[in-house]
Amino acid sequence: MALIVLLTLLMTLVAVNLGIFLSMFATTEFQAVQFIPLAIVPQVLLSGSSFRLPPNGWLQVVSRLLPLTYGVDGCVT
Repeated sequence: MALIVLLTLLMTLVAVNLGIFLSMFATTEFQAVQFIPLAIVPQVLLSGSSFRLPPNGWLQVVSRLLPLTYGVDGCVT
């Protein structure tokens, strides 16, 4: 149980840092809000959190670059 809590805390830290990184490219608050779907949707679809089918081909390379993939792998195994 402690490892799951630690993994959750690490994933929270990564998500906050990713949000800060993406907000650096926005000049207004509205642009920052528009970055939210660009950051969240690909991670949810490619990480295996909604279904456990691993992506094939170039999508597998993209999914290995996303931090949520490693969080899902850590919680499932």
